[in-house]
Amino acid sequence: MGSYHVANIEWHDVLRGQADCLRELLAFSEKWVDKIESLPINMLREIIDHRAKWIQKIRSFMELRKQRVFDPPDKESAVLLKEISDIAEKLTEIDNQIMSKLKDRKTQYLQLISENAALRKQTAKSLYQAGQNRKRVDIYQE
Repeated sequence: MGSYHVANIEWHDVLRGQADCLRELLAFSEKWVDKIESLPINMLREIIDHRAKWIQKIRSFMELRKQRVFDPPDKESAVLLKEISDIAEKLTEIDNQIMSKLKDRKTQYLQLISENAALRKQTAKSLYQAGQNRKRVDIYQE
């Protein structure tokens, strides 16, 4: 019975740790998800790196949960598991928003790059034609 108690404490600690990390990640993600479209690229990299660290911590808690076999969850465990599930669902929604906004932003950049390339090509063509016309004028003037 004593070993069950120690395992139960470890189980609760694992669940609490995972729930805490998820809460922190959710708060962090909610803070900047609406600003993602206006952030500079270097800031986006920092945010993604920061989120990756939290996700790695959450994965380590998940691995701990997978490594241990526990009795059916007690009331506290059930509450923690429900909270973990709810937060994970919210994070999935936020991640979908982030990916959608990043995809839109990427499309805008690609369109801008394409327009700039077309403009450069048109400018180069116009300059080339102007040079050709100038040569023709010179020939006719002689």
